[in-house]
Amino acid sequence: MLATIYHADQTIFRDTLFYMNGSTICPVETVQEFWPTHYYVAGTVEITDYHDTFEASQNLDSGWGDGNQRSTSVGDIVESDGRYYIVAPVGYDPIDLPTWESACV
Repeated sequence: MLATIYHADQTIFRDTLFYMNGSTICPVETVQEFWPTHYYVAGTVEITDYHDTFEASQNLDSGWGDGNQRSTSVGDIVESDGRYYIVAPVGYDPIDLPTWESACV
């Protein structure tokens, strides 16, 4: 199966990290403010499960996609099988675009 990875653009990348590190603001609130204007399709990866997207989109040994993408990081979004997930500090939080229902508490 294919997964589409949406990277946060430079405008919000640092803000997304700030909200993710110790803040009481749910990461989905950050995405809600900036989606879709500050996210872009970084590329697609072949996976067996959405958990595979993080490893498949890192630049540790070589570039992924066309080789010009940065590594997927906290705050980026993965779409797999019609479902959306935000990359969390550990794992993924499911989100429901565009209704913004989230597993965040």
